[in-house]
Amino acid sequence: MVVDVQGRISTYAELGELEPAETELHRGDDHVLIVQAPKNRLGELLKLYGEEDFELSFRFGKRKSPFNFIFLIFDVDHTSNKDLEEIFRLHQDETDTGLLLLSSPCIEVMSDPGRRKELAVDHLRTYKKERNIYINDTMRLGCSVEEYIANNFEALAVFFLDQNCRDFHDDNVMNHPAEVVEMVNRYNDRTSANVVYRYFTTVIYVVLACVFGLQRQVDNSGILREFLVSHSSGCIASWQ
Repeated sequence: MVVDVQGRISTYAELGELEPAETELHRGDDHVLIVQAPKNRLGELLKLYGEEDFELSFRFGKRKSPFNFIFLIFDVDHTSNKDLEEIFRLHQDETDTGLLLLSSPCIEVMSDPGRRKELAVDHLRTYKKERNIYINDTMRLGCSVEEYIANNFEALAVFFLDQNCRDFHDDNVMNHPAEVVEMVNRYNDRTSANVVYRYFTTVIYVVLACVFGLQRQVDNSGILREFLVSHSSGCIASWQ
């Protein structure tokens, strides 16, 4: 089932008002239930915790079909080092309070594999616009960044999986969510006016690792990579 909720969560009660759509995703005999929550900023989420006891696992668990996993998928955006560390402290368990999965600077980075040149912007819409122009006009693909990522997701995920294994010196993908917080805070600079991004990556592939039950396997990156490559329609070699 896919739930698509517009707007942002502004009160604790609103999280309990999510209603599922009728779409179901099947993989063999397994069902994957996906809820797309409103697009909150991490800082706004922290404010909710200050207002009252805000437990995602409790709220989602009250549904007729409880979640096996909870993921908080966010862009780094302008979030401060302190807030990133605090949110991850609260959300580092996909089976309980939820697991924070970051993309730096944003999920659109998947359309920009191999980028190392720093990015200094006062708002990420500038970067997103640049990526859309590059994909649609320069590459003449006639599609948006979102469509490009969707059409090449497996190949792009392999690139960032390999990059993170090298950068983190760690083949256990379940460690990557914590390690990306450390790398982002080490290399990105934030001021009151803008953010200088020097670290570009995503750990979105961790969702698949959990769905496939790879959490307890130490060297699980190879298994995940094999799956992604076997389902890829993109040219992985061109991004290495």
